[in-house]
Amino acid sequence: MQKLVEALAASPEKLASIRAEFEELAKPYYQDNEIQQDYLLTLAKAA
Repeated sequence: MQKLVEALAASPEKLASIRAEFEELAKPYYQDNEIQQDYLLTLAKAA
């Protein structure tokens, strides 16, 4: 992400667009000023 921001530093419109897309993607996982990503850990059982 840092390299992307650096690469788009000369183009504020594109940078704002990318930032808005990222925030929209992260919105469901953002709670209490933290990124939350739950996962389900399962193990395969040999038959």
